[in-house]
Amino acid sequence: MWALRQAGREVRKEARRAAPVLKDKNVASYAQLRKRAKAGENVKDAYGKPVPGLLRASIRPSKNLKQIGPHTYQLKVGPRGQRVHLYAGKMEDKYGYMARGYAAGEAAIEVASIQAFNRVWQKPGL
Repeated sequence: MWALRQAGREVRKEARRAAPVLKDKNVASYAQLRKRAKAGENVKDAYGKPVPGLLRASIRPSKNLKQIGPHTYQLKVGPRGQRVHLYAGKMEDKYGYMARGYAAGEAAIEVASIQAFNRVWQKPGL
């Protein structure tokens, strides 16, 4: 399960790197809005318009693993959020950012599973 979660983190990292970001200097970015919200400013109206960086910031793995069979688990990784789901599919078709993330996750799962196995496996008599 640790290896699956580690692969999910790799998918998130690569998908965020490849995700497109709206280029509009006249609109506050997701990071700027978060800073303003932490300072106590009301920023809910700003989310009524396109927000640069919102798609990239919303990509994350689910918190819980889903058991789909004996010894078989599933972890979903993707864009999350109320506004992002409206255009995430279109951006995936155009840029393929999640496909790149999944390819990185498939490569990482082998390394992570070997690391996890070596972490818990001990030879008899040691």
